[in-house]
Amino acid sequence: MLKKQLLVLLMFTIVAGASAQQLLSPSYSFSKKKTSYITLENGTEIKGTIGDIDRKKGNIELVKIKDGSGTKHKLKASSIKYMYLPPSGVDKLVQATNFLEDARNW
Repeated sequence: MLKKQLLVLLMFTIVAGASAQQLLSPSYSFSKKKTSYITLENGTEIKGTIGDIDRKKGNIELVKIKDGSGTKHKLKASSIKYMYLPPSGVDKLVQATNFLEDARNW
């Protein structure tokens, strides 16, 4: 009886561990035409279009955004609390292709 319980526990652990690592793939392309939203650490909210994102070793270092009034902002990553960047058409295509290639998603 103890062997069956241990076997069931072992199987559950293996299955749970295998399915727990379903992470979203990162998005590296964003739309420069659609509105992006940034909330700074001090609570300031900026809505505008992203001009460029400077990265170093994959980490965001600097975000350049132009708000609705035409003011350009250069924001360090450390000053950003939350950021939403709309995905580009290419990124949407990559995500759809990844979904179709993985039969577990069906």
